[in-house]
Amino acid sequence: MSITSAPHQYIDRRSGAVVSEPVAGDCFIRWLYEDIGRRKPGWLFALTGQFMTKLLAWFVFSAPFIKSNVNGFAKANGIALDDVLGDPAQFKTRTQLFLRKLDYEKHRPMPANEGVATSVGDAKLIAFDLREPNTLFIKNRFFDLPEFLGNNNKWVKKLEGGTCLVFRLAPPDYHWFHTPVAGIIEDQYLIDGHYYSVNPRSIRAVSAVLSKNARQVVIIDSDVDGGSGLGSVAVISVAAQVIGGIALSYCEHLYDDPVAPKPGMFVKRGLPLGYFAPGSSTVVVLFEKGRAEVSPDIVELNRRENLSTLYTANIFGRTVAEVGVRARQEVTKAQAKTT
Repeated sequence: MSITSAPHQYIDRRSGAVVSEPVAGDCFIRWLYEDIGRRKPGWLFALTGQFMTKLLAWFVFSAPFIKSNVNGFAKANGIALDDVLGDPAQFKTRTQLFLRKLDYEKHRPMPANEGVATSVGDAKLIAFDLREPNTLFIKNRFFDLPEFLGNNNKWVKKLEGGTCLVFRLAPPDYHWFHTPVAGIIEDQYLIDGHYYSVNPRSIRAVSAVLSKNARQVVIIDSDVDGGSGLGSVAVISVAAQVIGGIALSYCEHLYDDPVAPKPGMFVKRGLPLGYFAPGSSTVVVLFEKGRAEVSPDIVELNRRENLSTLYTANIFGRTVAEVGVRARQEVTKAQAKTT
C-alpha cells in the first residue's frame, strides 16, 4: 500500500509540534469512500467485507513480491526501531515488523500515580464527553453507543453519559494495545461486523463507522482491591480494513506466557491486552459518567485549530485535533467528587 500526502495533521503531546500524517493508500481511500461510497454504496459494503480485507492484507504484507521489503517499508512509513524488544534485524517480513514488540518497561514508563488510566497504545487520541451537546457523538461520526456495545443493555446503561477516549492506530504505529486500568474483568465478548477503514477520511464519509466494524469488548471493574478506582471501564478493540483479526493476549511480563482474558481474571494496568493483525485500527475506552477526568493538556490540544485536520467543524460540530500519545502515558485521573 503506497503512502501519499494527505491534508491531515495531529499534535505531538510531548513536544506540542504539529505533525503531518501521510494517509496509507490515500488515493484508494478517496476512490472507495468518496467516489464509490457515494455513487454505489452497495459496492462499498461488498469491498469492506472480511474476504476483501484479508485479500488486501495479503497483498500489502504477505505477497511474495513485497513481503521481504522490510527496510524500505519501515523507512517509507517512518517506523522507528530503537525501542523494539530484541534486535531489529530479526524482522524478515513486513508482518513481523508490523507485529513488533516494544521494550515498554524501558521505553514506556508507567505513571507513579496508581489512580489514573493510561494510554492503551502509541496512537492519535481524541477525548470527549458522551453527554456534551453538539459533539462528535451526537453527530454519530464515530459510533452509536447501543450499537457499538452490541446492544448489551447492561453496559449501555452503565456507560451512557460517560467519558470516551478514541485511540486511532495508523499503519506505522505499534499495534499491541495495553490495559488502561487495573481491575477484574467483568465481561468479554465479540461483536461481528464489517471492516471499514478507520482513517479520518473514511470516518468522515461513513457515519457511526466504528459501530459497523468487527470488535472485541472487554469490561474491567477497577473498583476492586488493587484496582485503579475508576469504575467499570470498557476497552473496545475495533477491526478495520486490512486488519486480519484481533487477538486478545494478556501478558503479565513483557510478552511472556500470554493468556486469553476471561471474566474473573485480575489484570494489571499498562500490560499487553492484545494485538491487531496488519493494518490500521482503533481502540475505544469508555468510562462511567462522573468517574474519569481527561488530562487537561489533552483537552486543550484536542481544541487547537491551527492545523489542517479532516475532523472539521462542518462535519463534527467543532474542529477537532488529534493528539499523538504513547502507550502507558497518563490520560485520565479520577474525577473529583462534588459536594
